[in-house]
Amino acid sequence: MKVDANRFLSGHDRAADEVFGHVPYSGGPVFDCDLAVVAFTNRSGSNLLADYMRRSGEFGRIGENLNDGAVRGIAKRHEKIDVLKFFSVLHNRFNKDAKIFGVKASSSQIAMLHRYGAFGLFRGVRVVHIQRHDVIAQAVSFSIADQTKKWTSEHQGVGDDVQYDAADILGRMQSINAENGRITEICSILQIPKLDVAYEDLEQRPLLQIKRVFRHFGLDPSGAKVSAPGIKKQSSDLNEKFCARFRAEMLRNLPKA
Repeated sequence: MKVDANRFLSGHDRAADEVFGHVPYSGGPVFDCDLAVVAFTNRSGSNLLADYMRRSGEFGRIGENLNDGAVRGIAKRHEKIDVLKFFSVLHNRFNKDAKIFGVKASSSQIAMLHRYGAFGLFRGVRVVHIQRHDVIAQAVSFSIADQTKKWTSEHQGVGDDVQYDAADILGRMQSINAENGRITEICSILQIPKLDVAYEDLEQRPLLQIKRVFRHFGLDPSGAKVSAPGIKKQSSDLNEKFCARFRAEMLRNLPKA
C-alpha cells in the first residue's frame, strides 16, 4: 500500500531539515525524563493546558518550540547545531528544573520528531491531545484571532475590525477536524500513548483533568495541584453571535425530509 508521504509534512519541517541536515539522532537516552507532547490545533486550548501543566510543578514550560521561527532562532545563536544540541538548548532554557520535558506539536511535528530520532533522547514519550467538544466555537475563535492577530490574551493584536465569513469558518472547522484525525493517526502508527483532554472539561474542572494527565505520565495524582492560570479567556459576545449565526445558516442548509 502506498501512503501519501506529504500527509505528515508541513512548512515548519523545512527549517528542521535545513538545521538538522537530514541527520537523525541515533544514540541512547540523554535526558532522565519523559517527553510530554501536547498535540493541538489552533484555538483548542493548548496554552491553557500547558499553563496548568507547568504550574503543577512537574512539567517544564511547554511552548511551540518546533515552529519554523523557533527552530531557526535557536540555530542562529549556535554555530553548529544538531538534534541533541537543539533539545539541550530547549531543556536548559525551559525545562531545566522540571521532571518532565514538554513541547507542543502538530501531527507533522510529531512525525518530524520521530524522523529525527528525537524520541530516543528521552526515557519515553506520551502525548496529551487537547481538543474542543464545540468545534464551531473553535473555528469561530480561530477566524476572529486570525483577523485581529490576538492569539492569546497577552497579544496586542492589530485591531478589532472583524468580519463574519461563513465559508471561512466552515473551512477552518473542516481543517481542525482533519488535523485532529491526523494526530490520532500518527500516534497510532508510532504507538505513542495518547490521552485526550477536552478544553471544556479542563475549563470546568481543571484539577480533575490535571490528575488524569498525572496518571498518564505515571505520576501520583494525589500530588496534582492547580493554580489560577496566567492567561485569560478571550471569547466575547461577538464569538457567541458568530456561532449562533453560523449554526442557523448551517441548519437551514441541512437536508430536508
